[in-house]
Amino acid sequence: MDTVFNNPLAQMYGPYFLLVYGAVIGVVLTLCNWALRDRTATLPVPKITDDLDPYEVAYLRGGENAIAQLIVARLVELGYWEIVETTRLIPAEKHPEIELLYEIEKRAFEKLTPRRLAAEVRGEIARSLTTQPYQESLEQQNLLTSAAIRQSNCWIVQWGAIAILALGGYKFMAAIHTHHYNVGFLVMMAAFSLICLGFLYGVRTPRQTDLGKGYLQQLKNAFRDLNLTKTNPNIEQFSLVVAVFGETPQFIRTPHKNYAPILITPKTTYRSSSSSSSSSSGFSCASSGGSSCGSSCGGGCGGCGGCGG
Repeated sequence: MDTVFNNPLAQMYGPYFLLVYGAVIGVVLTLCNWALRDRTATLPVPKITDDLDPYEVAYLRGGENAIAQLIVARLVELGYWEIVETTRLIPAEKHPEIELLYEIEKRAFEKLTPRRLAAEVRGEIARSLTTQPYQESLEQQNLLTSAAIRQSNCWIVQWGAIAILALGGYKFMAAIHTHHYNVGFLVMMAAFSLICLGFLYGVRTPRQTDLGKGYLQQLKNAFRDLNLTKTNPNIEQFSLVVAVFGETPQFIRTPHKNYAPILITPKTTYRSSSSSSSSSSGFSCASSGGSSCGSSCGGGCGGCGGCGG
């Protein structure tokens, strides 16, 4: 055992080692921060096309909750549901044929019982959605962070943690071996570095990529001045405004501000892919293959019908 600790590093004076250890931690964190960078930041933002799918846009903005917002808004705008008491919904007595709806909207329409709070209806819709096609499509376009990227980032954080803990652990055992128990600063530095790694993972592995954020901002800029003052605005035009803005102030300032109360997200939100792939500073990170290593992250979820022309 003496041979293992018979070297300058193990025998280094404590305060000097802490300086070296701090420098190593700084280098590891810098390298991890560089390795975790979003490589989509340098890609050109996709152009807005004429065949935008409002449901895909809504999923990009806010996952299942945003799709549920869009479904509710469309069913009200199309005359299938009516708003009563500002925040409650009831089926319209006379509404168009159910067959005209998309399948995802038909299922939502069948769930409504009279005078339910819009937030409850949206929550039930959000929980029942399967949106895998949207998740996969947006990942292929580099607009959402893929499971592969999350897993790659997870391994980067793991190796950074191993490097820091290996050096700190070695010096810890060397100190104990020589009956030096004043290792509090060493332990605190190691713990702080792990917290920093978890924070880096959370910040560097958001649900939306930099490209996705840029594309969504481009959509907001394009639709911010959209004229919705017509008596009968085009339903697809209306759908895109809801998909892009949801409950945000830009939408509330449009002539359709009466929709805002039924679109406001309740304090208790429901699971969406945004939470599964987004920021967290823990240290258990599962991929689609079931392996684990760093900050918590999950995969995308499953698919629903689109909103066409």
